[in-house]
Amino acid sequence: MGTFSAAAKQLLHALGGRDNVASVTRCATRLRFVLKNEALADKQAIEQNAAVRGLITDAGQFQLLIKNGCADFYQDLVAVSGIQSNRKESRTHLPFFPHARAKLIQLLDRVKTWWREARTRRLPQRRSAAPGPSLSTAGATDLDFLYAPADGAVVPLSEVADQVFSAELVGQGFAVHPVSGHIFAPLIGTVLSVFSSKHALRLRMSNGLEVMVHMGLDTVELAGTPFAIAVEVGDSVTPTRLLAEMDLSQVKNSGRATDIVVILIDPDRRGGYRQITSGLHQHGERIAGVRAHPPSAHPLRNVWSA
Repeated sequence: MGTFSAAAKQLLHALGGRDNVASVTRCATRLRFVLKNEALADKQAIEQNAAVRGLITDAGQFQLLIKNGCADFYQDLVAVSGIQSNRKESRTHLPFFPHARAKLIQLLDRVKTWWREARTRRLPQRRSAAPGPSLSTAGATDLDFLYAPADGAVVPLSEVADQVFSAELVGQGFAVHPVSGHIFAPLIGTVLSVFSSKHALRLRMSNGLEVMVHMGLDTVELAGTPFAIAVEVGDSVTPTRLLAEMDLSQVKNSGRATDIVVILIDPDRRGGYRQITSGLHQHGERIAGVRAHPPSAHPLRNVWSA
């Protein structure tokens, strides 16, 4: 039995059983379930599952944020249930005929493009954040920085149109509305892993913290088509190193946002985070500062002090 087999069985029961699952899609940090009968799901039991950090129900989907090892948990879920990821079924709940859905996607894309262009014109070329708390070295190790991974408008996670990211359920960070598909490393460190669908990478900063770079929203369903990865696991990277190429037009034409999300995903060692700027930036420009707790320190201690 796998590490998550017991939790996977409990989750399957809480979802209403194997026969109640119409489809499941795995992302870097979450599982998206479409259920045949949502009334059979026990939301309280789902939220109390040992492997689940949070639950969001949105547009007919049950999105489960997995605490650690989403890929491993998914494999154990497959082993105990026989369920396989089915990207084609993941959006079958949308009550539109194909031609009507295509027209709606085009309309929404035009609205999003207009809004972003209008917003970008209003943004200053660079805008420093309001004076915030200063750094404290108590209980924390090396100070390190995160950098813009692409040219475009840097925004806080609260402005990302994804509840998991905007509520910081995965972790703290920022996003970029890219004007170019060249995606660079947002840190000085090492490549730990590349997600199989190429839409996300896991990196390690020089101070030991782990960071996820997520390219686009809901792009796991595109099966890697818009992405070309330019690094391999184990590569050393800097903010001038190209991580990937993303076909922005292809992502937009699929009805999805092109946001590049940079998130700290190491809660046990994350000592403090502060975004120090926003607005329009070029890739490689410093965006945020972060400190790491030593492994033995309390994970919730805040090292940004007044």
